[in-house]
Amino acid sequence: GIINRDEVSKYGYEAPPDWAGKNSGEKWRPTEMEKAVVTGEEGDGIHDRNGRPLPGGGCIGEADHELDGGSRADVLLPEKLANTAYERSLGAALVKNAFSAWSSCMREKGYTYSDPVSATNDVSKSGKERLSRAQVDRSCRERENTVGIWMSVEAAFQEELAEENRKSLEAVRGLLDTRLRNARRVLARR
Repeated sequence: GIINRDEVSKYGYEAPPDWAGKNSGEKWRPTEMEKAVVTGEEGDGIHDRNGRPLPGGGCIGEADHELDGGSRADVLLPEKLANTAYERSLGAALVKNAFSAWSSCMREKGYTYSDPVSATNDVSKSGKERLSRAQVDRSCRERENTVGIWMSVEAAFQEELAEENRKSLEAVRGLLDTRLRNARRVLARR
């Protein structure tokens, strides 16, 4: 990413070509009917190829029912907590001070941004200018230890949130274990 000198010198803010995996360019473009079958949206009146009505939630709903074993754990909770920790980190005094130091460094090099996120998200220029800005950005992040400070603060928020949500996270872990066990069972039947 933006902290890796070699990658930044070649790709700037863009991900290296192999970063997202070899098949990342392949996308499924379902028809409206296929979407309805998979998700269960448009619901009533949709049948499988044998004429049986689809269960609520379509194929995804059926798979969830088969794999989840009735659990109601929120599998998106870890992602939600990570997003909360990220948002909280942006408001923390240590991170704001780190961003201010980074911003001063960027200003010394001719760039005016209040924080690294705004520099990364600025697509007003492209090509060599964007690549050059990414290189300066990475250099300023290193000089001011922006990433180290930011990630430490964010990690502290993550730990705090994990402790506050321990029981719910344990339920998610249980659900994932159940899904894995049930997936093995379902695959063994085929």
